Amino acid sequence: MYNSTIAWLLEESNPAIRYRTQTEILGQSVNVSKVKEWIFSKLPVNWFDTKGLWYVYHITALAECGLSKNDVPIEYLNQAIDTFHPFEPMRIGIHSIVESFSALGYGNDERLSQVWDFLYKYKTDNGRMILS
Repeated sequence: MYNSTIAWLLEESNPAIRYRTQTEILGQSVNVSKVKEWIFSKLPVNWFDTKGLWYVYHITALAECGLSKNDVPIEYLNQAIDTFHPFEPMRIGIHSIVESFSALGYGNDERLSQVWDFLYKYKTDNGRMILS
């Protein structure tokens, strides 16, 4: 069962699933060029102009597929920060935006640090965030 499941996840038809299987399950080092080409072909041309949850979904997909700040310019981070400022506890997607931009390589950006500090205030003893 395990081998057939892994074989299915490694099929060429979905490079994003293949990439995540190789890196997250199998611990392999993988070139991201194929998944990068595939995911950008699936996104709307102006994906970075979207607002709200669609923006969160797009940037999260890019981060989870191994892309980096070389693939996602700083202007997109600026737009995300502008979209989510002022920071509010119930702002849907703020955690995902910060996590995704950190994964893309913008983790040292002072604005992201400010958001992490903001979110940390709502963390419970068991690590969950109460954002209400």
